[in-house]
Amino acid sequence: MRLALLLFISVSLVACGSGGGAGADANATADADTTNDARRIVDANVDQADASVTSVDCASLPSAPSSQQMLDKPRGYHGLAITADGAMIGSDTNSLIKSSYDNVRTTFVPGIGAGEQMDWLPNGDLVFATDDGSLTRITAAGGLVPIATDVFAYGVVLGPDNKIYAVGDWGSRIVRVDPTSGAKEVLLTYDFGKTVPHSIDFSPNGKRMYIGTIGDGSVWYVDFDDDMNIVGGQKKLATVLGDGQFDGWHDGVGVDACGNLYIPDYTSSSVYKVTPTGEVSLFSKHDSVSYPHGLIWGSGQHGWRADALYLPQPYNDNTVLELVIGVPSRDFTGEVLNKPAMK
Repeated sequence: MRLALLLFISVSLVACGSGGGAGADANATADADTTNDARRIVDANVDQADASVTSVDCASLPSAPSSQQMLDKPRGYHGLAITADGAMIGSDTNSLIKSSYDNVRTTFVPGIGAGEQMDWLPNGDLVFATDDGSLTRITAAGGLVPIATDVFAYGVVLGPDNKIYAVGDWGSRIVRVDPTSGAKEVLLTYDFGKTVPHSIDFSPNGKRMYIGTIGDGSVWYVDFDDDMNIVGGQKKLATVLGDGQFDGWHDGVGVDACGNLYIPDYTSSSVYKVTPTGEVSLFSKHDSVSYPHGLIWGSGQHGWRADALYLPQPYNDNTVLELVIGVPSRDFTGEVLNKPAMK
């Protein structure tokens, strides 16, 4: 996908149109339990005693990671997820691999290909942007069901309305997809040129969507009303510039419990932090081999720290980097002190 994006950007093609039909299997697993936010990875049958964070003070967050380590058994290419029973799911570019924190590794879905990013659906299935351009449902048993075809997504995240939000068509549009019917709605369209969207995430209350880009380093946002309609159009929050031919290549956006953004940038092999008001700082610098690509937070269970980022390492044999940052994700349900005003 990176090669395709380079080709499109270098010749400044203009994206053609929007819309398009959606495919879905009538026998797909229904998302019946829409009240369960699967991103929180909470299971009544899982021992919660090892949850590592119970409160966070937004006024005293660290300015750099307190520690980091490379995990050699988990595999991560462009997306990761952690199951309720403690297995990290990621790609070795051929298959999806399940790994425990203590390095027990098994093959989960053989031969599915590298794919892009993934997230949990409301009923506990995964949505995965597969190499055929589909958003594909993956059941707990490893079964595959197309949700929507011809999406060609990189960034994928479950929204607060339990719909899938994806940066589709190699950055020419952002779409919202119903995980049960597969119906697609185009929210934003873009022209290929100096900068295009690449990665997305939501604010802690779900009313703002942040958009990382490729090109000029822009970080955008859009606000939603209570019915998840965009209000006020797209606005610029900050500029996160890297190095090299393209200034800014935001391969992920993750939002913490205090509303700060963490953005791994390909061109500088770095992770940047952006506050809700748009202040940018270099949070973590890496070399070109241990470059972080995408990110998720740990679950606070089975060894995966709730105050740590887990970042795929596509240039380091698809290993996973644990970066302890001292603050949990936007889905944190514990006490949050001195929380700044934010969308």
